[in-house]
Amino acid sequence: GRFPETPRTSLSEGLKCYHLATAPLSNSNERFDLLLCDRAGESYREAINRTDEFRRLPELSLARIVAVLIDGERLSNLEERHRTLDTTRHFVRAMLDSETLNKDQHLQIILTKQDTVDRAQDSKEVISALSTAVDDIKNAYDDRLASITDFKISARDPKRIYSPAFGCDSLLTSWIDLPNPVPYIVRPSKEVFAPFDRLANAVISGGYVDI
Repeated sequence: GRFPETPRTSLSEGLKCYHLATAPLSNSNERFDLLLCDRAGESYREAINRTDEFRRLPELSLARIVAVLIDGERLSNLEERHRTLDTTRHFVRAMLDSETLNKDQHLQIILTKQDTVDRAQDSKEVISALSTAVDDIKNAYDDRLASITDFKISARDPKRIYSPAFGCDSLLTSWIDLPNPVPYIVRPSKEVFAPFDRLANAVISGGYVDI
């Protein structure tokens, strides 16, 4: 068509993962691998009021970074604005109260379609409402996560005022630069007898074993 578009992720598709390998131009051997996970937004919204549903969304507790996207087009619609921001607040709270997220993980709140927001007649009010919501989340949960940051992007502006992938460079850089969580080691719950188990236990303990 005349304008670029991406089909929405269907609920029936379940979890989809995309592997992205990156490297600086100065050193192609300095590779950094990213695994991006995505599923239909309906799956996450269902978990807000039924926190047991988070167990069906393992990518959230395993992720180094959890990115919550806010649709700029919905935010620009006065009838949907407050509901959209309230849903974001409730979703973050539900993830933390259900212990789906922990203090080693990073939370990112990402406004998409910034071009649409900027063209809205009440764009200043839109940005103000968004800033208030982000500040509320930071003030409430900053001590329960490794970091909370926000970004504004415009991936594909149909009016071509914004350059393609506007703001995505800093977002991608953050995915590479944010620190990894401290590895969590699960100790054996019973005595180990098999040679391989004894070896694994020795490696975890930082010692050696005669097998």
